[in-house]
Amino acid sequence: MTVILPQEYHARRWLESHRISCITQDEALRQDIRALRIGLIDLTPERTEATERLLQPLGRSIIHIEPVLVDVGLENRLGLPAVSFEEANAAKTLDGLLVTGRIDPDEPYVSPESVPAWDRVKPALDFARTRIVGTLGISLGGVAVAHALGIKAEAREERLDGVFRSYGINRTHPICGDLDDEFDCPQRRLFHIDESVLRYHEQRGHVSLLADSDVGGFFLFGTPDYRMIAHLGDPAAKAAEYGREDSTWRSHRNELFTSWIKYLYLANDY
Repeated sequence: MTVILPQEYHARRWLESHRISCITQDEALRQDIRALRIGLIDLTPERTEATERLLQPLGRSIIHIEPVLVDVGLENRLGLPAVSFEEANAAKTLDGLLVTGRIDPDEPYVSPESVPAWDRVKPALDFARTRIVGTLGISLGGVAVAHALGIKAEAREERLDGVFRSYGINRTHPICGDLDDEFDCPQRRLFHIDESVLRYHEQRGHVSLLADSDVGGFFLFGTPDYRMIAHLGDPAAKAAEYGREDSTWRSHRNELFTSWIKYLYLANDY
């Protein structure tokens, strides 16, 4: 994650321009490495393995991760002690916030506000926007992050369901810049954000577009300050959920989470 080099090392600036963090020996000795506390909010109204699956890419980090399950009034599906969002940030603000969730395709969700626990999630996202270094929304959590940023999502007439060819489109982004030029990504969602809406927010400097897909359009975007990222896809899904024997999107999932955790580590105060 970080290379220890002399301040005057000749290739230091080149390495840093390629998103490689460089610190001196003195800086390394002053660091007191601790676990990253990442809050987990699951918006799924019924029992799933969605949150447990996200612990796998989180656990790949060489940095210790302490998951903090945030109680938003839904069933505790992770088996961890749940605390309120206020309690999670009482002693020290969370280092990161991960929001996930899936919705029942048979339920008549007409807007993000109709999603369970939205009234408790919205204040948490508002707090995270300026107080938490990084927030990553996955699937329904991505819709929630977008909505908190004022980006309108609308209900689809039919569920988008499948594994689609996707494309990384921002090579300079510190979190998504190393995604493959082309990769597979599963998507299963009832909400849609029109391309014209995202282009409008991009032109006004509200968001950076990070990935596009053959079907479903832009599905990965974030704020220019890197604090908030919305992923409308389902990168933690198992292959069998999409009728496949093998996952062709595991590397995409791992790269996304590895880079996000690295960003949290570098941006937080150690």
